Amino acid sequence: MNYAKLFTRRKDGTYQGKYKDAAGKWHTVCAADPKALYHKLEKLKAPPALSFKEMLEAWQEEHDKQLGYKAQESYQTPVRRLCEEWGDLPAEEITPAMITEYLASMGAKRYSRRTVQLYMTTLHLAFHWAVIRGDIRQDPTRAASMPRGLNTTRRDVPEDAALAAVLASGEFPLGPLAILLYYTGLRRGEALALRQADVDRKNRVIHVRKSLTWTPNEPVVKLPKTEAGCRDVHFPAELLPFLPSTDPLFPDHQTGEYMTLNHFVADWRVYCAQIGHEITCHQLRHYYATAMYEADVPVLAAQAQLGHKNASTTMNIYTHLRNQKREEANAMIDAYFAAKK
Repeated sequence: MNYAKLFTRRKDGTYQGKYKDAAGKWHTVCAADPKALYHKLEKLKAPPALSFKEMLEAWQEEHDKQLGYKAQESYQTPVRRLCEEWGDLPAEEITPAMITEYLASMGAKRYSRRTVQLYMTTLHLAFHWAVIRGDIRQDPTRAASMPRGLNTTRRDVPEDAALAAVLASGEFPLGPLAILLYYTGLRRGEALALRQADVDRKNRVIHVRKSLTWTPNEPVVKLPKTEAGCRDVHFPAELLPFLPSTDPLFPDHQTGEYMTLNHFVADWRVYCAQIGHEITCHQLRHYYATAMYEADVPVLAAQAQLGHKNASTTMNIYTHLRNQKREEANAMIDAYFAAKK
């Protein structure tokens, strides 16, 4: 390569070149040797702009080392959706106005305050981490704001269309798991830990004696956190056709044994895409609690089925649902008399 042709020759015989720093400002550099000048400029040039996706995923990888699997999982959906929104943009180009507008759009879709706050927290932690590392100059979340009037009621129960899609999803790989949660209200870890010996098909009872967790990605079977977690759960006959014959009931698609966390998260994401609805295992558990309330199942019986340590936990769910029904009835009364005007 003829390095001399790349630069301007000065009157004093040296060669002159320019480079742009990270702030976009041009600087002039001179050297007697054009080859040495070329390599010096290559080192001085601003590195490629860090993309928002690169920043967020690097933060997540570092952040996950400090968290348990449940905390890790809570950030996965915000990270994925935020990357879908701004992934290819340079992290430096994300502005407070963009963040505020995005959070406001979540509020308009009736996301709860808790969910919107999780997205805001994810953004703040990632940007703050990148600032400390020197990857970016400022944290745009410091000037962004949470939208007002966010929904503070719980959005735990899936919509009717989502529930219908679950019941029709038996042919999908994780369909039987979702259907079992629909009919039993088991916790996710309790369902994933089930083996054939835990299922009494004749008497329609599931013996819950263990739960699956992960450390950090590898499956670990543990006893339930409380004595109430060890219980026998009745299930309706409608579940029988969907109970798998594999052992464990819901094996990892690669090993045939208990699922790893990464495989479960990936497979559940595929399942949600297959049914056309984003739901969680906890939402199906909450639906089950709602169904027992609507079926007039006594609180103590519901407590036993759900495995709550304290009846007050079950009572809180029932109270919430009772208040919700009362609000719906009040709205119907208001609508009736408004139509009479």
